[in-house]
Amino acid sequence: MAFFEARDPFKRYDRMLYNASLSGLGYRTLISEPRQSGSYPMGSHRDEIVTAYDRPRLITRADLAMSEVEVSAALTLFRRRLKT
Repeated sequence: MAFFEARDPFKRYDRMLYNASLSGLGYRTLISEPRQSGSYPMGSHRDEIVTAYDRPRLITRADLAMSEVEVSAALTLFRRRLKT
């Protein structure tokens, strides 16, 4: 947020497109919390690129101020896409 406030204090550029990708996952998986058992399922994603959203998402600076919500949503979508 500080970057945008310093570069554009009058908010001429308030809206932007956002997407996130993961690559090089190999046999790794995304988990929300470590399991106590010590064993984990292995993924088979090789070198494919996995994107969170089908199309870039329109967000504003207010959305960036609440980044926990955006990060949580992207991680949820990554987990869903990596299950298949």
